[in-house]
Amino acid sequence: MADIIDNPAPVPPEDDGFPPPPEFDDSVQEFAPADVPSINDAELAALEQQQEEARAQLARETTEPEPLNPKVDPGIAGANGVAYDDDGNLLPGWTLDENNNPVYVGGDFVEPATSESAADSREAAARSRAQQQSTLQSRINQPSSADWRVRLQLAKSADYLYRAASPGILGPLADTDGVLFPYTPTIETSYKAKYDSSDLVHSNYKGYFYKSSAIEELSVRGTFTAQDTKEAQYLLAVIHFFRSVTKMFYGKDEQAGAPPPLVYLSGYGQYQFNRHPCVVTNFGYTLPQDVDYIRADGFNNYGLNLENRQNRSSGPAPSGLIDFVKSKLNINGLFPGGLPQVPSPGAVNQNVRNTNSTNSTYVPTKMEISITLLPIQTRNQVSKQFSVKGFANGDLLKGGFW
Repeated sequence: MADIIDNPAPVPPEDDGFPPPPEFDDSVQEFAPADVPSINDAELAALEQQQEEARAQLARETTEPEPLNPKVDPGIAGANGVAYDDDGNLLPGWTLDENNNPVYVGGDFVEPATSESAADSREAAARSRAQQQSTLQSRINQPSSADWRVRLQLAKSADYLYRAASPGILGPLADTDGVLFPYTPTIETSYKAKYDSSDLVHSNYKGYFYKSSAIEELSVRGTFTAQDTKEAQYLLAVIHFFRSVTKMFYGKDEQAGAPPPLVYLSGYGQYQFNRHPCVVTNFGYTLPQDVDYIRADGFNNYGLNLENRQNRSSGPAPSGLIDFVKSKLNINGLFPGGLPQVPSPGAVNQNVRNTNSTNSTYVPTKMEISITLLPIQTRNQVSKQFSVKGFANGDLLKGGFW
């Protein structure tokens, strides 16, 4: 009994579903670190040299400028890196191999252009080529670019006013085919749609019913200047033209009984005014007092005939300089030498001969004119040619529809 109590039989562990714990090994194990390769001083110096070269190469790649001639790789072209000139031609001493790569074969050696003066010359050459291209492009575009200045002209079939056989003072307008505004004028116009109103019974609002559409009259104000006799003659023709187109044909005219002629307004391109027909209903101009006036035609104030003057490049006459000077003075009605005494005002007034009325027309050197135009559209055009679709897409504007 005592043996059983002192030495009890081993009790098997209960099966709780978990694996038994591992046996603990309390023996001491030594830690062995990983093997580290050893390097000597020579190998370390070589490694540092490789790293330094790599850093230097990276610095050159980021800071070195591009080759001067991008057509040629410096490694292929040679030490100087230049095989072509600015026009793309091979320089002396260079040739192409079977792969069309430039190869230096000797001869004149061209140093690379790295100075500031060479860079400036290349920039100047590029600017010159750009200017030449711009000039050539302007010459090409010039024939196709229409004159968009504002102009009022007669019908192409007209044979009156400045288109007559003897236009008189209207002759200068024939060269410009009508009145050409030298400065951009101010043009005012308006388009209106008219509606009739009706008072509706037992309603808070009026009723509006479409009646018609109309283009109101145009107001044109422009500036004209005259700085020489030719411009003065043109300005005089402009004034007299607008005087004439406000009068009907009457009396001895071949078109007696006809109303004032139509004029056609052009300017700013085909989608603005493209020979739009209209009539002049009002013309006004102001002769200012604070500007100079210039003679439109004739001799100068002293009545000297300037048409028989010798050419400036004719030089002295063969007989000598003195005879040449005397002939010049005699032609202009002058005498050599000074007067013995100061002339009186009466003597000066006697030399001024400005009594010819046909040569006494003056115009201001600057003036403003204003005209009022009334748009005209024939019944045939309105009923047979007009359509909102054609007007909206611009086709009728090119045909002169208002």
